[in-house]
Amino acid sequence: MLESMAQNPSRVPDWRWLRAQDIAHGGPPATVRRDGTTSTTLIRKATQFYKAWKRCDSDERQMKLAERAPIVFWAHYLYAQPDHPLRWSVEARILAGETDREIARRIGCGEEIIQLYEALFFNVREKLNCTDYIFNVVLKDAVLRGLHEREKDLLWKLMAYLGGSHLLDAVINPLVNPHWITNPDDIPAFLQDVSINVIKKKAAIAALCVPINSQTCMKLIKALGKFVKIERSMDSQGKISDQITNGIGDMLDRLPFRVGSMKAAKAQARPLLEYDQGAAELRQGGFKCMAAGYSLPGDKLFKQCKFPEQLTL
Repeated sequence: MLESMAQNPSRVPDWRWLRAQDIAHGGPPATVRRDGTTSTTLIRKATQFYKAWKRCDSDERQMKLAERAPIVFWAHYLYAQPDHPLRWSVEARILAGETDREIARRIGCGEEIIQLYEALFFNVREKLNCTDYIFNVVLKDAVLRGLHEREKDLLWKLMAYLGGSHLLDAVINPLVNPHWITNPDDIPAFLQDVSINVIKKKAAIAALCVPINSQTCMKLIKALGKFVKIERSMDSQGKISDQITNGIGDMLDRLPFRVGSMKAAKAQARPLLEYDQGAAELRQGGFKCMAAGYSLPGDKLFKQCKFPEQLTL
């Protein structure tokens, strides 16, 4: 009974349901002082349902119970199938922080069922910020014993809690971020993306599932050494690229001309327009000097040169 007490720091996620079972078998009743106001109401309703469910010795009685109490019946129906992927999905999405409406839309049920499921069978929302509780109680097997690829319930929960809904979608879906093909020409690119992303996902899962023992420890250390070398080479390549970029920037800063907008280019071209409208024409070297931003010796004198006025006969 201690593991189902409200004040227990390491209470299990289905503590309210365990309290209801204990009460049905003669345990102490639910009280506000012992269980809290909200929990007392839920535990009492769960106790009544548990007693009625235990009396269902045929499919007909179960159908009548489902009609009489549909929300708690179908929430319990989901909970009573520990190996069903829908149960794994619901619990993982609760850990990912999704709302009842979002989860219900994905599962295809009423959000009241999801709300009751969390409250009665997987009560973790109020402790999602308590990381030690999540890791050492909810995800205890994955943390202490390690993951196995076929234990998808623990894998989904771990990915959901650490990476959120998008990462969980990628883990649940056989493909990674697929998109609908509307053009046959897009098929090769689609297949290439699928191949690369699926291999990356499987490699990540494999990394999580590799155990640490006398047979794997040296292999893991050697693999780490290879990754360190790759990171160092990438860092050195990045530094070389930064040096080249900085060098090009310094070179452009030292040049006498600038690259800018069309407005700035027109402003720089105004002195040349004055020569075009005047009588004096610059040579090629003079144009280059003006374009580079230099002033020509005798600039004022050149600009004063005008064509003679047209004589009228």
